[in-house]
Amino acid sequence: MQFNPEGRTTIRKEYLDKLGFNFTYYTHDFTTKNNNTYKFCYEYGYLELDDEKVLIVNRQPYMV
Repeated sequence: MQFNPEGRTTIRKEYLDKLGFNFTYYTHDFTTKNNNTYKFCYEYGYLELDDEKVLIVNRQPYMV
């Protein structure tokens, strides 16, 4: 993914909206021990940090 070359990045939600990203579609989710829920679309996951920013991550083996 062009926005996530290092495996983890933060991006403005507005930018993803402009590109047509659909936040309602995801294949599965993963909840951390801190109760943060990442929504995944195959191997890429995202966590909405606030109304403006989204954290994008690559799926890790422990997230299965």
